[in-house]
Amino acid sequence: MSNFHFSSSTHFTTMIIFLTMIQLEKSIGMNKMRGEISESFQLFIISICALAVEMVLFRLFAFLVGFHFVSLIISLALLGYGASGTLYRFFPDSIKPLTPFFFIMGLIFILVGFVILPLDVYEFWTYLLYKLNLIVLIIFTFIPFFYHALYQIYLFDKYPERFPRFYSINLIGSAIGVIVGIVLLMVVNEVKSLVCVMGIGCIALLNQKKYFFPLAILTCVLLFIPLTLKISDYSPTRQLKLIPENQLLYTFRNPSQHLEVFSTPFTRAATGLSMRYREVPPSSYSLVYDHIQQQIFPNLPSQEFINHTLFSLPLRAFNPNEVLIIECNWGYEMFATHYADISTTMITSSPLFRDFLETVQPPFSFEGKVAFPRKYLSQVQSQYDMIFLQVPIGNADIFPGTFSMKENYLFTIEGIRSVFEHLNRNGKLVISFFPQTPPMVLVKLLDMMTQVWGGPEQIKNRLVIIKNLDFALLITSKFPLTPNEIHVIGEEVSIYRFDFIYYPGIAEEEAEVIFQNQKANYRAVIDYFQDPFGTLQKSHYQVGAPRDNKPYFSHFFKWEQFHDTFYNLGKRWLPFGGAGFLFVIFILLVITTLSLLFILIPGRILIRKKIQFAGRKGLELAAILTGAGYMLIEIPIIVQLEMIIGFPIYTFAVVLAVLLVFSGLGSRYVEKVQSDRLFHHLIYIHPLVLAGFFLFIHFFRNWLLGISGIFSLFATLIPFSVVAFLAGTPFPVLSRLAHRRNPEFFQVVFAWNGFMSVIASLLSHLAAIEYGIHFPYFLSIPIYGGFWITVYYLNKSSCPSSLSILPAFPEGEERK
Repeated sequence: MSNFHFSSSTHFTTMIIFLTMIQLEKSIGMNKMRGEISESFQLFIISICALAVEMVLFRLFAFLVGFHFVSLIISLALLGYGASGTLYRFFPDSIKPLTPFFFIMGLIFILVGFVILPLDVYEFWTYLLYKLNLIVLIIFTFIPFFYHALYQIYLFDKYPERFPRFYSINLIGSAIGVIVGIVLLMVVNEVKSLVCVMGIGCIALLNQKKYFFPLAILTCVLLFIPLTLKISDYSPTRQLKLIPENQLLYTFRNPSQHLEVFSTPFTRAATGLSMRYREVPPSSYSLVYDHIQQQIFPNLPSQEFINHTLFSLPLRAFNPNEVLIIECNWGYEMFATHYADISTTMITSSPLFRDFLETVQPPFSFEGKVAFPRKYLSQVQSQYDMIFLQVPIGNADIFPGTFSMKENYLFTIEGIRSVFEHLNRNGKLVISFFPQTPPMVLVKLLDMMTQVWGGPEQIKNRLVIIKNLDFALLITSKFPLTPNEIHVIGEEVSIYRFDFIYYPGIAEEEAEVIFQNQKANYRAVIDYFQDPFGTLQKSHYQVGAPRDNKPYFSHFFKWEQFHDTFYNLGKRWLPFGGAGFLFVIFILLVITTLSLLFILIPGRILIRKKIQFAGRKGLELAAILTGAGYMLIEIPIIVQLEMIIGFPIYTFAVVLAVLLVFSGLGSRYVEKVQSDRLFHHLIYIHPLVLAGFFLFIHFFRNWLLGISGIFSLFATLIPFSVVAFLAGTPFPVLSRLAHRRNPEFFQVVFAWNGFMSVIASLLSHLAAIEYGIHFPYFLSIPIYGGFWITVYYLNKSSCPSSLSILPAFPEGEERK
């Protein structure tokens, strides 16, 4: 009986212990699940914030450097992501769960950098302090991306079996972040947008109260503090505010532009004015775009004043009935056609300029239309008697070192050809410009017109060039000019005391008589007509006609200018001393150095030790190829699709979102592939897809421009999504190969991939400017082909018969 009692007690006790253990396991499992859900939510919020910050940085750097430096933004993000992969193993485990907190601190560093850090672009080359401050700002900028990637790696390491889930969460959050960034820029300015992103990031700290409340309170305080971007004291915005009589009337903004409208009663509008005008020119509005670009708009000029400008001369000489004005936002052409009572259509790509016109309400009998010139010209069938264009280069802006990353698809051979297609049989194209000394803009315009018409002999009898002291009109007739037309123009030039630079049959003594300039402009025209190719070759500047493949009309830099540019650093009172190219080289050197310090050296040298195994060189080669290939696709496509999509920031957002989504889908797809046969086929499939997308854009460009915006967008992005899908396949393949060969070597592979991605983003942009957009894109075709060939031989020499692409688990986890 006692034995039975003892046995029953033992059995009962065992049952209690067993049930207690089950309950404990359930409790542990529930806590682990809660922790996983909480960390998934944190990753989702951080992913949103990271891409929203990237959108805001796009605009902040545009204010700072004067152009949309898209490759810099991408390289900074990649620098952070690459550094996290190589430095992750050096971080203590106790710090890794606090990554969301450090991410928000990174956003604070960015805010401090742009609001407090002094960086004067006019004295950049003069003082070492500004160069050091720019380096500090670059380091501040990549910190959030570093912690975003670090948290991803931490979760992949902690929950290796949940890799697909976290990957998808990060992908969805990143895509939403692109939208959030654009929406914030629509609602508030760039600095406040950054603060709002901080506020969104605080949501990730809801489970960490001791960090959440202080940062949430700080965010609320910053929202109500009038923070402003730290810009140069010599910028137009600051300089105009120094004059007491000037008054800031309006501020217009959207995600792609910022426009300040000043009343400047003592700034007189006198562009293209005749010396016979004896009255005081009218006062003006000063329009300042993005704090750095100033444009003068006359304030209700009289008809007499407008009649004494060059802009009225072609209207009186040719008596057009229908006029089209494209991107002439300084207003003279509008007032000229208004006073001449001519039916006018005005096109501007800037919604903010249209808002300005609607606000000040000049007495025009026509309204401005917002449209991108190339899309407008492709979508309408209207014919005009005269079309006005304005060269977007200011007075005295051309000098050794003149460099531009601003795309302009109107002032290309294809763009001007589309303009001529909308002229009537005897229509006239009128291009206004500042001639510069030496006359480089004039030579580039001549070469563009010559390329459009097929040779100098075809353009000689269609061309008239007139100037006053420092301004000129280039008039090109679709039909050869008649003697009567030349006579009428001559009378107008004589009455208003303008100068001829050129007209058919001009003698040297008739050119540039009033405003003596040693006939430099006339000689430039004659020299070009006598030997076009030789003139372009001998020029100290880049004056060849731009094409859609190389849409940089404002780019005049040649490598032979390097010595002169370097010698004059800090001697020109212009942003970055006018040496924009050297500034980009400086950025490239800084980014390369940081990539070496934070990615390549830790990843390849510090942890490389003496790892030797079969296929090591092949893995490194494959990592270099896939790192470079991705950027050689992304940067040229962003530049190319700007012509179809529109503003650079919208193009950047759309391309980035599509790449995120479909590259992620491509990565997820190859994880499920069990056979290596597909990867053998990609040796030719991937290059063919890249070539096919190029051919699609090239041959269907006019059709894409001609259809409405939303349909054009979808028609472009559907084939691009295939390119993005395949772009996401190489790295998972490479990751699995590295882990099969030697898991310790994966960080070397990651380091090479990250380093090449960072450098290639900047180099591909420079290559697009120097050699054309097609050059880096075409370079990606053999690079990806080479990658898949390398994979083929690596896989062929592997022991397993197939390459099963699975998540790259940490060492030990895969065996478990």
